[in-house]
Amino acid sequence: MRNRGRLETGKIADLTVFDPAQIAGQATVEDPNQFSTGIDLVIVNGQIAYRGGKLSARNGEAIRAETES
Repeated sequence: MRNRGRLETGKIADLTVFDPAQIAGQATVEDPNQFSTGIDLVIVNGQIAYRGGKLSARNGEAIRAETES
């Protein structure tokens, strides 16, 4: 995954700020679209995507496996 995972100019880094003591999944089979608790902030492509329990943007894209040519 080139250009990902470093906090440098020109790189793509998605960040999640969370409290490890509070994080817990809330999704169930019956209700799968639930946010986890304990997550304070998510930054995707340099923009806030989630804060204060609310989704504020869908500014990411799916990560697909790179294949060698």
